[in-house]
Amino acid sequence: MIKPSKREKGRISEDIAVNFLLENGMEIIERNFTWSGGEIDIIARDGETLVFVEVRSLSGDRVAPVETVGTQKRRKLVRSALYYLTKEDIYGKVECRFDFLGIRMENGEPLIEHIKNAIILM
Repeated sequence: MIKPSKREKGRISEDIAVNFLLENGMEIIERNFTWSGGEIDIIARDGETLVFVEVRSLSGDRVAPVETVGTQKRRKLVRSALYYLTKEDIYGKVECRFDFLGIRMENGEPLIEHIKNAIILM
């Protein structure tokens, strides 16, 4: 059996994440928002709140998804979100939050850990 590439694993994990978010009442606004400063895996709406979602596919259970997103990645996520908000002319006009979605496969089934407000801006 051929192992999927890292890119294929990422796409599969993001598909699982999108389905999970939709099943939990969120609306998907955009996937893989990319600009020169970084990427946001999923941009969604949860009621009136705009949600920037980082998806992590994990193997094993050594660490929680939130632990796999370092300081530099968090900064890139925040900068990317600020760029998106400015580009869409909605900066300061909508509430926002950052969520992390960790996905582990166990017996062929995804185990999903959804961490809301994973990055708190001061």
